[in-house]
Amino acid sequence: MIDQLKANNVEYVVTDVVEHKDIITSNGPEGARAFGKSLVRALS
Repeated sequence: MIDQLKANNVEYVVTDVVEHKDIITSNGPEGARAFGKSLVRALS
């Protein structure tokens, strides 16, 4: 699947949280704490 994403010019990163403009996303339960901190930072 990652190869298909890269073939279609999708930037795939392996990290707990990704912040881009007004979007914040997480990789799941593993990144919950980092996601929460990122969300609080964005809202303050």
